[in-house]
Amino acid sequence: AVIPGWLEQMLNPPAMTQAEVDPSRERAMDGLSQLVLLQPRVVMNKLLPKLCKEPVDLMKVRGLGCLAACDSDDIIRSFSVMIPAVVSAMVCPEGLEDDSDLRIAAIASAGQFMKPIDGHGLSVLVSELTAAREADASP
Repeated sequence: AVIPGWLEQMLNPPAMTQAEVDPSRERAMDGLSQLVLLQPRVVMNKLLPKLCKEPVDLMKVRGLGCLAACDSDDIIRSFSVMIPAVVSAMVCPEGLEDDSDLRIAAIASAGQFMKPIDGHGLSVLVSELTAAREADASP
């Protein structure tokens, strides 16, 4: 599958609030959801690096939520890339309120891709979060 150019347009320029998201970008997000349903692994492999690239914004975080339709094993293997991106969006960037569209979307997306995860996947998640925390605590 070829990822359409409009998906690239969906991600640029970065949007931090829902007010910055025009209808064409919403249609692109709907298209992404449909593509993930049709070819989840291909879409995940192509888009995950783009969706997790800094700066993480509203559309990238929502795109990560769309990947919840992928196989849970693929999601688990991608935790080390997905989790830092979502967590960075949950930590309010300067100038955004705690209830910002970005933070709300990050929490919703994390919930979406956690739904299909079993006990083993949760163990992997805890390990990833612990490793990230220890890395942040290191001088």
